Amino acid sequence: DVLGGLGLQQSRNSLIYALGHEAELRREGSIPQEETPEKVAELFTLLASQPVSSNQHGPVIFNEADSQCLVSRVQGIRVAVFHPCSDALVLAAEAVIGSVEAFFATAIESGAVAHTENFTISLQDSSEVLAPDYTINTDEMTAIVRWPTGFKPATFARQADIQKMLIGLAAEIFAATCYVEDMRKTIEHLFSS
Repeated sequence: DVLGGLGLQQSRNSLIYALGHEAELRREGSIPQEETPEKVAELFTLLASQPVSSNQHGPVIFNEADSQCLVSRVQGIRVAVFHPCSDALVLAAEAVIGSVEAFFATAIESGAVAHTENFTISLQDSSEVLAPDYTINTDEMTAIVRWPTGFKPATFARQADIQKMLIGLAAEIFAATCYVEDMRKTIEHLFSS
């Protein structure tokens, strides 16, 4: 029962149903006894007709290449994080893009309006820095994040350094890409929330 073990209960149930084992699904309680066979067939037909399987958001990422790009859209801005495929930098790229998404999600009520379509972040492995740091080029709408070689984002003892960099980066990207009436007041409000 691999699908169930992976937490993919609906996929498991759909497979068992498609293989003709509706009675087993009823016996284990996955399909309520009072549900008619017609209603069950209608439900599984509806699930099978969902466009998700034919409308994937992006390619599957295997981390086999030398580098890759994570992409997200926040307030209409395409944010791309290019990074080498080491274990530490894949995790760092996910932390960077997640922080940008979280910061922009809290900024929705601020009335911010994006004035650019793209922002590109280049994540670099660096033996020259002891803590993650970044520089932003607001003319080019780019940032370079230097990440200490082999340093994993989940290192508990260094969370203050990591969080400071991630929040600072997200705030500067927000300031570079969005317009609000009073940027300083908006940023202060976002940090206090």
